[in-house]
Order: sequence, then C-alpha cells, then structure tokens
Amino acid sequence: MNTYSREHSVRTPLRTSGQAVFEPTRCAPRALELHQARQADPANSAGQTSGVLAGPPACLLAPGAKRRCVPESLRGTLRVSSGTNKGSPYRKRDPLRYSPGTPEVRRARLAGSATPSTPWEPKRGLDNMRDLIAATIFYILSVLLFPVTLIGYVIWVGKSVLTGRGSGVSGTAQGPLSARWFEHNLGTREDEPANRLLMVVPGISPLAVWLVAGPTLLAHRVTGYVPRGFRYPFEGDIPMQYQASARITFFDSAVDRYLADSAQFVILGAGFDTRAFRLTKGARVRSFEVDAPKTQAVKREMLEKAGIDPTSVTFVAADFEKENWMTRLVDADFDPGEPALFLWEGVMTYLDKEAVEATLRKVAGTAKGSVVAFDYFTTEPLESNAFYWRYARAGTRAAGEPLKFGIDSTPPSRERLVELLRSCGLSLVEQCTLGQETEGKRAWGGFATAIVK
Repeated sequence: MNTYSREHSVRTPLRTSGQAVFEPTRCAPRALELHQARQADPANSAGQTSGVLAGPPACLLAPGAKRRCVPESLRGTLRVSSGTNKGSPYRKRDPLRYSPGTPEVRRARLAGSATPSTPWEPKRGLDNMRDLIAATIFYILSVLLFPVTLIGYVIWVGKSVLTGRGSGVSGTAQGPLSARWFEHNLGTREDEPANRLLMVVPGISPLAVWLVAGPTLLAHRVTGYVPRGFRYPFEGDIPMQYQASARITFFDSAVDRYLADSAQFVILGAGFDTRAFRLTKGARVRSFEVDAPKTQAVKREMLEKAGIDPTSVTFVAADFEKENWMTRLVDADFDPGEPALFLWEGVMTYLDKEAVEATLRKVAGTAKGSVVAFDYFTTEPLESNAFYWRYARAGTRAAGEPLKFGIDSTPPSRERLVELLRSCGLSLVEQCTLGQETEGKRAWGGFATAIVK
C-alpha cells in the first residue's frame, strides 16, 4: 500500500474531469473577493492576483445556472479542462460517477466538506451497476479491436527502432507525454500542447498513435468509461505500471500549491514536459527548462512544427553529470535570490549519485522558500530479481538510459530520503511511498517535495 506523510497539512484540491461541484457558500471566497476588487478598482487590484488568476471565479453564476465552481487554486496556474474539450466528440462525464470512492464520500468531497489527508485514497471498486456495465462493454470492445491496437504498436515500435538513437529523442520522455496525450483526448485533463507535440516526435508515426489509441477512444465514446490509468486525478494504490500516470497528478498538484508564491518556475530535465506552455497568459512568473543539449534542440524543433509559441520559456542547455547547470541557469537570467519552484520529474534515477546530490545542493543554495518536487526510485528496482524490474532494467539499458540511482530501500525508506535531503540542505515537506514496506517487501519508489528553509 502506498503511504503518504506530510510535515504540515495542505489540502490537495479536488479535480474531477476538470471541474468540481460546490454550493455558492462554499465557492472560493478569495476568488470572489479578488473579482469584486478588480471590478471596483481594476488598476489597483491587478497586482493582487500575481498574474495567475484570470477572469471571474466560476462560482459567479447567472440566475438559474448550474451551481458549478472550479476551486480557486485550480483556476490560475494550469488550464483545467471544463469536462468537455471543445471540438471533442466524446461525451461529458458526470463528475459524481467518475470521482473515486463511495457515493457518499464523493459527494462530500465535491461539496467541499471533506478534507482528504492524502492525494490518493484507496479505490473501493466500481460503485454501481451502471459502472459495471460500462466497464464490461468498454473491455469487450477493446478486446474485439485489439488487432488494430497491435498493428499500431508494430508500426510505432518499428519506426522507433529504425529511427534509432540518432534522432536525439529520449525514449523515457515519450511515456509521460503519451500519458498526457491520452488524458487530453479522453477529456480528463486538458493539455493541448501535449496533444500537438506527440504527433511531431521524431520516430513516432501519427498513424501508429491513432491505431493504438483508436480502440480505447472509441470504446470510451460508446461507454463513457475511462480506464484507471488515464483517470485524473489518479487515486488509489499506485502499481508500478501506472507510476508515470500517477505522477502527473502529483506534479500538477505541486504547481497548483507552490507556483503562486514563486517568482520563477524551473523544470529540470524537462524532456517533453508541457506545463510551462499551459500557464495563463500574463502570469508573473519566469519559466525555464533545463535539459541535455541534444534533447532540448529536438524539442525546440518539435515546438515549431507543432505551432506552439516557445517565447514564454527560457531554454537552458546543460548536462547534469558533466556541467554546472545552475551556472548556465544564472547566465540565462535566473535569480537565485528570488523564490523558485523546481520540478524534477522522471530524472533522478537516470543520474549517478554525485549528480543527484549536486543537483539537490544547488537547489538548496537558492532563496529561502524555494521548493523542489521530484519522484525517485529506491534501490529495489536496481537490485531486485523480480521479472518486472529485470525487464525494466534491460529496456532502459537498451535505450541508452540505464537506471543508476536509488534511495536506500532499508525500511522505512522515508527516513533514508530525509537523511539524503538533510545532507544536501533541504527539508522534506511531503512524501508518498510507492510499494509495500514489510518484513519481506521493500518500497520501490516515491514522490516528494522539499523546501529551502
């Protein structure tokens, strides 16, 4: 079971197909206050929003309108899906139907009366017969259309192998991008930049993408059912195969909580991350992406082909194991004296120990209040003889990106993480352990947030 702990309690905002249901008295009071202030005096109240809260709060409703409200924390930094992507042929989903938990728990959370202590609550199975029928039809259609999916995979893998490493594309960066693309097209998380970017990745055939995804999208259109791996926010136990999908929720949540208090936004080892391109226009935060020169050059070409404006992001090319990336970042006008939010997603395990510790120390050397959110493996995936991890190690080696670093898995692994962060000058804020920690089993990874004090 995944365990989750926090140094201080922070409510994680609920997302259900991009919208939440609130009674008017529970609509974000701060959003209402800011909206009223802007209407009374637009010039003087503009600075209160720090450039991240755009437009009136959704709780300001016309007479007779449905009482729906997007929490204030979700309306600013990231563009949240309204539940129906414009132009999408897929049906709008009932938020009560697809929020995890029992009907009573879901209604309480949607009404704002429940404060979950963790971002992920164990899922208790399908809630009613309608869900069971929808799931059954969904998987029957998926099985019947499996030959189409298989053909797509053959084309996808075949073109990737033929393209080879010469393209400069990180194979490990494609997984998270594909997950975000699926979520966008299933209507659970809006991400138009990811939707465009996947189609121009060197070595990926758009035909193959649609053949692989087509059966799932068709089955979803018929039934309204969303497979667990593509639900957003991801909740419940996190199996190894869903780690990439689950961490989307974790890192989005970190952006929601911390970006409004940060003057700078730095994505370390950005790969094909698209969060910097989803910020609201006029947001008063400087965005930087740090990555290996070859990968970054490929991404910039992809952005141009996809028609995505890159001018809001400052690109910094640096090799974490060979160069001082902080020096490069400062040369690009990053101010270490101003608070910053660092995202370090899917990178740590591919670096050696020295590079990991050096990176954490560099973050610790920035302004007080700076935050770094990251995911990690323990030593279990690097040493386990289990088939899954042997296969994973072989796959990453074949792709030229072997697993190198893991937090000591000796239980409790959280304490080993605290020791590492403390030695590098950081303090743990929150942490989610992935995998069971028992006498016979060890945790295999986790998500964490640390702060500069």
